[in-house]
Amino acid sequence: MPIHGAVRTEQGKDRCTNEDASGFFPELHFYVVADGMGGHTGGEIASALTVDTLRQYLQAAQAREAQAGDLLMHEAGPWVLGAQKLLSAVECANAQVFAVSHHRPDLSGMGSTVAALYCDEPHGCITICHVGDTRVYRVRAGRLEQLTKDHSVGQQLVQAGKLNKHELADFPYRRMLTQAVGICPLIRPEIRIEALKSGDFFLICSNGAYQDIGEEKIVETVRSAGADLQQVCDRLVDAAGEHGGRDDETVLALIYTAAKDCHSSLTVGPDSCVVPV
Repeated sequence: MPIHGAVRTEQGKDRCTNEDASGFFPELHFYVVADGMGGHTGGEIASALTVDTLRQYLQAAQAREAQAGDLLMHEAGPWVLGAQKLLSAVECANAQVFAVSHHRPDLSGMGSTVAALYCDEPHGCITICHVGDTRVYRVRAGRLEQLTKDHSVGQQLVQAGKLNKHELADFPYRRMLTQAVGICPLIRPEIRIEALKSGDFFLICSNGAYQDIGEEKIVETVRSAGADLQQVCDRLVDAAGEHGGRDDETVLALIYTAAKDCHSSLTVGPDSCVVPV
């Protein structure tokens, strides 16, 4: 598959351990970053369990698809199938993290954000599934676009028209999450499906990697580093460290170099079914 990537993670200065986890699984066409929370070791365990559960679920799904062959693809369609796989995988991870946190008192209240990207190159599209404030960005033709919306109090107030973006910067609860993996027995992940174009550049970033450096720095870094994906990750993580670096920072970078055109995109959100973008 003509997709290449790199990843870099760094422990935050205010953290005892690195509570971020990432997964780079080209054999599954799947890439993920999770940002844990929950005290002494809970966050580290929650993010690692989230990534591992997603990997195991998608491995099993791939094996089922290989047995079913073209019939399953014909009945479901490639986009529906990819979206359903990621959605079910995240729901499975939620159940796993929730169960562990309730069986171990020392891990009570642990949880994790997650942002996962599934690449379906034969059909020219990607599927993104996320919960929380770990973000997926795309750089296309020099333009940065945030493909996920934070599940946070601040974002919720902006969408409701009660805060503008300038007021949001001073709002003390702007980063408080409205949902995360493992906190509640039920979860409402957000799904987005996008067409692929050759040269598309994707970044999956935990909040520690983007919250203090700004979108201009992200675009400048991608432009100056060119095709050196490890340099993109290193520069963004280093920039976050220079701007405080209190939280853990993880950047996973991907570039797609030969895609078929796919002319539609869909968003499936917590408050919608299937909505054209």
